Amino acid sequence: LYVARDQMGFKPLYYMKSDKQIIISSSLETFLDLKKIDLKLNKNRIKNFLTNGFGVNNETFFDGIYKFPKATYFSIIDLNIKKYNYYKLKITEIDYTKNEKTYINEFKNIFFNVIESQLRAPNKEISSALSGGLDSTSLSFLIEKINKYGLSNAS
Repeated sequence: LYVARDQMGFKPLYYMKSDKQIIISSSLETFLDLKKIDLKLNKNRIKNFLTNGFGVNNETFFDGIYKFPKATYFSIIDLNIKKYNYYKLKITEIDYTKNEKTYINEFKNIFFNVIESQLRAPNKEISSALSGGLDSTSLSFLIEKINKYGLSNAS
């Protein structure tokens, strides 16, 4: 059996392993619904959460239930779990020697390129829902600039 977790860890994936079985689920509620499992609170995880705001070692609030780490896949054979990392986010260092205007221009270029690459219909009118926030307003402004057929907005 192969199990994979998304590279950024957006979707949760949990597992519980005993001598006889491995239970895998994308929801902790699954483990609560299982009648044969005696769940106990993980007091160390609760203490870490209350003092530090986070957990360690992919622990959950229940003893014996763990989160699969992000950007990993697992091979499970005969109740043995082998972990493999398939992605590591590359973090680039910030060059603090540049001035503010340079960073603004770099952001505008990246923002423009991303929006342009995501437009599926550059030669048709596009509709947008405006929430009144900066995100939707910025996107709508740029799409209208890129798309020669314009943009229709609804708020």
